[in-house]
Amino acid sequence: MGKKIIILLLFLLAYFPLFLHLDSLSFHTYDEARLAVSAQEMVENGISLIPTFNQEPDMWSTKPALMIWLQTLSMKLFGVNELGARLPAALSAFFTIFLIGFFCWNILKRKYLGIFSVLVLLTTPGYIATHVSRTGDYDALLILFTTLFLLNIFELVNTKKPIRKKKLILWSALFLALAVLTKSVAGLLFLPAVLIYILWKKEGLIVLKSSQFYLGIGIFGLLVGGYYFTREVYNPGYLQAVWKNELGGRYLAAAENHRGPFLYYIENMWRKGFLPWLFFLPVAISLGWKKGGETRNLMSFLLICIFSFLLIVSNSETKLEWYVAPVYPLLALLTAIGIEQIFLLLTQHTSFQKSALLLLFAIAIFGMPYKNILASVYLPKHYNSMNYYAEFMKRKPTHQEFTIANIGYNAHILFYRKAYTEKGYKFEQRHPTELSVGERALLCEENAMDSLNANFEYKVIEEWKTCRLVEVTGRLH
Repeated sequence: MGKKIIILLLFLLAYFPLFLHLDSLSFHTYDEARLAVSAQEMVENGISLIPTFNQEPDMWSTKPALMIWLQTLSMKLFGVNELGARLPAALSAFFTIFLIGFFCWNILKRKYLGIFSVLVLLTTPGYIATHVSRTGDYDALLILFTTLFLLNIFELVNTKKPIRKKKLILWSALFLALAVLTKSVAGLLFLPAVLIYILWKKEGLIVLKSSQFYLGIGIFGLLVGGYYFTREVYNPGYLQAVWKNELGGRYLAAAENHRGPFLYYIENMWRKGFLPWLFFLPVAISLGWKKGGETRNLMSFLLICIFSFLLIVSNSETKLEWYVAPVYPLLALLTAIGIEQIFLLLTQHTSFQKSALLLLFAIAIFGMPYKNILASVYLPKHYNSMNYYAEFMKRKPTHQEFTIANIGYNAHILFYRKAYTEKGYKFEQRHPTELSVGERALLCEENAMDSLNANFEYKVIEEWKTCRLVEVTGRLH
């Protein structure tokens, strides 16, 4: 089977998990909706150094603006909608998947390792997931840059070409800077592993003696320091908000009660995040280590990076399942080493043509995981009534003027209010207790309905799932 045909098949297989029904759900209430609002406002007002939320500088989501800039450009091209907001993340995941394939195929010269690593990552539930590749959040773009950084470091340490080393130092600095400009300090979490690996391979002095190392520090400082300094100048208090939200505050205390045990991420990978590939890891490590040479060297690098990262995020007080997502490309590559070794053993003990054996082997190993991934994205559903407000509006109700009555934070309502206002709808937004007699209101959450029942008489005009479009007919008190 030729290289072009294999790549074409892999591209086709990648399309469905990453892009199928990408825009079918409304925005998720928290991070995704907030980024979408910021990008929506940049479409209206022009690209800015300072993301805004409801036309005010956003001091709650304090990440740098790189992802929002990409979403803004995407919305200008594809519309101010779910597809425009999510395409940068989906494309980042696509490039990450084929980056590890390219690395194996062209840098390591191991075609089968490249094919299998692509297929493992493409069927990893924690990667083809909400808040990573399937929604408009920071994480897929972060993972692209951290993976680029790590693969550059591995080649930097192991190449024998001095000129290539110099280029790789500069590329590594650039990718590290872009990772930080995507998701702040999260872009730096692999640095301890990189330091350990460089010292273990006795490359530290070689790197330190290179003028490119100091040029790389200059590139990193110019891009990252320049952004943070300039934003603080035009948005005073920004650095203090970054410290409170992303550095000491989030690491030392559980933000918004997102806490968990030390083994939270291991348990998550065991439950769903890295199934079924978690079962292959012991075999992969055993076979790869036995292989020795370049394979053992690659495995050592991957294990150092994985365990160092897990140790850092596991010690954080704030725990969310997508925080572990940057290790999935590394775990996919590690798992693929074992699958590659099994396949090579089969080729030695069978008379099958290699291309036919590869196809049958891939179907046998990856068929069911791929089917499961497709099932998870084919008809995705919201399981949170907070998201039903937008789902109700997307149904194009016959009544084009009503008040959205909700309690508490709900960022995606702001996005859809603006989007549907441009289509001729008229939406207000208030707390249920602030409604007036004669007013029409949409309520989807139980606490909002409880408040309505406690304060008003009303008649139901339209019902859908947990949502009620009502007309207030009188007060109870």
